[in-house]
Amino acid sequence: MDTQTIVVALIVSIIAPSLLSYLNGRQRKADKLENWAREDQVAARVLEVADRAAKAQAENAGVLKDIHVLVNSDMTAARTAELTTTRLLILALRRIVDPDIETEEAIITAEARATELEAILADRLVAQRKVEQGLVT
Repeated sequence: MDTQTIVVALIVSIIAPSLLSYLNGRQRKADKLENWAREDQVAARVLEVADRAAKAQAENAGVLKDIHVLVNSDMTAARTAELTTTRLLILALRRIVDPDIETEEAIITAEARATELEAILADRLVAQRKVEQGLVT
């Protein structure tokens, strides 16, 4: 081997690893920058989706509250009408001059139902007040 070949071999053996290390470092830095850019895009998308979800939840909460009020008022009206009818039935049954066992049982059943309806209506009133005060969503 001549001297020139040895010098070239030494230069290549010294420069090649340094050059490879430099190129690998640049590639790793480029990969990191690309990854960070991708993560920034994902984070921006997550924030956008979260914002949309929050807006949808707020809209749904308002709709659900309206539905609750409507259903509650309809059910309250129906239960109130049933209570009124039950009380009238009790009055009518008590006016029978000579009630038999079946009439007495019907009165007891109607009175129990009236008591149950009064409790249901009281509970509904408490629940409705909570909704109106914003204690329940």
